[in-house]
Amino acid sequence: GAGRLSSVVGEAALDVDKEMRKLGVYAAAEESWNHISGPARSDLEAYLAGVNSYIQSGGNLGLEFIVLGHSPKLWTPADVLVWAKVMSFSLSENSKFEEERFRLFFRHNLTQAEVNKLILDYPSDAVTILSAGNVRFKEAAELRDSMSLIADPSAKPELRKQAVQQAVDVLSAFVGPRRGEGHSTEGRAQDSSQYLQDLLH
Repeated sequence: GAGRLSSVVGEAALDVDKEMRKLGVYAAAEESWNHISGPARSDLEAYLAGVNSYIQSGGNLGLEFIVLGHSPKLWTPADVLVWAKVMSFSLSENSKFEEERFRLFFRHNLTQAEVNKLILDYPSDAVTILSAGNVRFKEAAELRDSMSLIADPSAKPELRKQAVQQAVDVLSAFVGPRRGEGHSTEGRAQDSSQYLQDLLH
């Protein structure tokens, strides 16, 4: 994401480095750090400290580091955040089609109808992973709010305990019983509740 991969693996990664630098992915990660606060910032700092502690310990860094003869530098907050930017970019496959549409419109002066013939939209009646009927936004929002409260050390203990139960209830509804496991939903809910309770201590 920082556009420095070619310094490790050579010319093969030069085009990737150029693209990352042109997009400003690492600069965006550095800017993101300026807007992170509260528990999210504390968690990231703790994660960062753990990564750097291991690098400084001289422990085994994996076969690829041995083969390449590379020793990583200590991480910065941007090194953690940049991966989210890279993942977002990787998941935006439609950007290639949008770039192609731009070229067809403005370089080749094609009309909308002509472009649509060359770059087909996904059929409205085709198979999708999710449909409006099985996207449970309300439950997902409730779970998000409960987990945020559980993770907030400044929240009142009784509110955090209530959030644990709410999270367990939502998770139980989401997961349901597993086939062939011989473990009831209620039993697994109790296990989850105990796990979340342990996090509070």
